[in-house]
Amino acid sequence: RQRRRPPPRSRSLVLNPFRKRPYFGYYVVAALFLAEIAVTGVSFYSFSLFIRAWQADAALNWSLTQINAAFIVGLPLAFASPFLGKLVDTRGPRIVMLVGVPMIALSFALRVFMTEIWHLWALQGLLVLGQSAAFLGTGKLVALWFQRDRGRIMGIALAGNNMGGLTMAPLSAYLLTVIDWRLMFVIYGVGLLLVNMAVTLLWVRDQPQDV
Repeated sequence: RQRRRPPPRSRSLVLNPFRKRPYFGYYVVAALFLAEIAVTGVSFYSFSLFIRAWQADAALNWSLTQINAAFIVGLPLAFASPFLGKLVDTRGPRIVMLVGVPMIALSFALRVFMTEIWHLWALQGLLVLGQSAAFLGTGKLVALWFQRDRGRIMGIALAGNNMGGLTMAPLSAYLLTVIDWRLMFVIYGVGLLLVNMAVTLLWVRDQPQDV
């Protein structure tokens, strides 16, 4: 007598209960990639567009030399990196990133109140500090989460810089044609705070043991 075969089970019933979650390290890299886009795209790749807007603003009366001096003013603050690196070692990259992101967002949003050139210099300094805090731990995160292909993974994380140039510079050019530069910086500041804080809180963990 032939044995009856059991009815075939649904593919979803067979596979779904045993489907593995993606490795959480990929979420960490995705967060680093996304965080780089807006920050570098606005602060670096779009800066020449802002120069034109500021020079065209009769209320400011800033020269090109004064505006470009903002980069020089911010350079000495880069020497704070060793101290921030010590915090990354002692407190972990995630908490330092969560401090750096609001600093970057404030450096954008507060530009709506700029009336003197030193306001730009001060906010540029805040931006430099925020960027150092937000991204100094990238290398450590990649090293802790990936034992192989670290160079490739690091390249993916840092590719957010170039993606920022491809996306944020054209967006800035468009926004400057339809809204005032002050409103644009408020939008950037609020948007960066919401997006970067969200991906950092959800997807960044200091080490695999924290998941």
